[in-house]
Amino acid sequence: MAGTEAAGLGLTCIWNRLENPRRLMWANDFPHSDSTWPWSREVLARHAAHLSEAERDLVLPDKVAELYGVEGV
Repeated sequence: MAGTEAAGLGLTCIWNRLENPRRLMWANDFPHSDSTWPWSREVLARHAAHLSEAERDLVLPDKVAELYGVEGV
């Protein structure tokens, strides 16, 4: 395997570990002028399209509820 291919595989493995839905929580940057608002929902849908429903739940409402100790989100 060429060095660049091996390095690419290493980066892929690192990215997959970092992209673990149990380690992520989505947030937008409203009201800053460079935020995605008012298109945050569309941007989020594109960014989360590869996640399963269970993974999306971890990153979106479940993670926020867990972090802040809120129930019934």
